[in-house]
Amino acid sequence: MVFIVETGAGTPNANAYTTPAFVTTYLNDKGREDDNDWSTRSLLRQQQAIVEVTEYIDFRHGARVKGERRQQLIEGRQSLGTVTIAVLPLINELLTVGQIPYRFVDALTQENDVLRGATTTASAANVIEAINNGGNGTSVHLLTQANYEAEATSLGAVVTVEGQIDGASGNDIVFTTTVTSAVISGSGTLTGGIDEGPQPLIFPRRGLRGYDGRLVIGIPLKLKQATAEYATRTLAAKLAPDLTVDTTGALVQRKREKVGPIEEETEYAQGAVPDILRDYPAADRLLQEYLRSGGGVVR
Repeated sequence: MVFIVETGAGTPNANAYTTPAFVTTYLNDKGREDDNDWSTRSLLRQQQAIVEVTEYIDFRHGARVKGERRQQLIEGRQSLGTVTIAVLPLINELLTVGQIPYRFVDALTQENDVLRGATTTASAANVIEAINNGGNGTSVHLLTQANYEAEATSLGAVVTVEGQIDGASGNDIVFTTTVTSAVISGSGTLTGGIDEGPQPLIFPRRGLRGYDGRLVIGIPLKLKQATAEYATRTLAAKLAPDLTVDTTGALVQRKREKVGPIEEETEYAQGAVPDILRDYPAADRLLQEYLRSGGGVVR
């Protein structure tokens, strides 16, 4: 799981308003570290809870937050990876980029075969030719297709691979090697790709003022505290559950069942969708000064 905390600068790809350590300290200070077993949950589950409630805060309250996103445009960036071929690859060792495994060989016999050069620099140049241009019949097998997910450059024996387009989706491009001597970046994929567009989260804001009239800079303390309050609650139950429908597809407003004698009653929603989102006063009130009046459930 990727867990990226918003620093207050409009962090690309951020998905969390605070850290598990902050939540733990906040609860400890209140003597509530055992709320819904927070203190015994794994770090991964704590991170998942924070990501869940960060999404919930933006979904539930985002339309009412005063001001505007701090970063209205984050420039896109390509995903990257590097591999250093320190020693001449062994026969049949692989460098995989996306869906294509490039095989180092001394004789081209099948698609995606790449000749080992006399030096590591030559080997790097050959695999770059394969990635960028495909087969040439001399250093790369003729049937090899140019890589449609990535392109490459080199400096000596260091090969740099970039996703073909800007964006976080490039971080899913496979980038692995079986070359024994090679030093490769990442943990199986290219990294660092960023989508172009506004910052991913509602906070931080420009033009946001608190009750005292002062500008709120970065990620305010009360937002982190609200995240902590919501995080313990989402461990017990989903904060924004799906609406209940029956087999006809109709939206169920209320359902009552009685056993002995058997009795069942179903009330269907008419017109507007019922508000199934609960109030969480301890958390909701912490955000109140950042919200425009009217609508919503914060009171």
